[in-house]
Amino acid sequence: MIKENAIIKKDSFENWSKAKNFIPKKGEIIVYIDMGTKIGDGKTKVNDLPFIDYNSYSIEGSTLIINNMGGCKNA
Repeated sequence: MIKENAIIKKDSFENWSKAKNFIPKKGEIIVYIDMGTKIGDGKTKVNDLPFIDYNSYSIEGSTLIINNMGGCKNA
């Protein structure tokens, strides 16, 4: 298992749509409080990242476990 610290940014879809289309760092968590969550890969612009399927991860203590990134989808 790979353990990394995560950076979490959260805001509404309306406010995220006003932001520049930046590239989130690998493991950076982008929360759309009214839509879902994306996780940065260090290469893909935030608007092109898929939302993660809530069935594809779990939280154990303070650790986020991503079970299946194939379960991701775009909005």
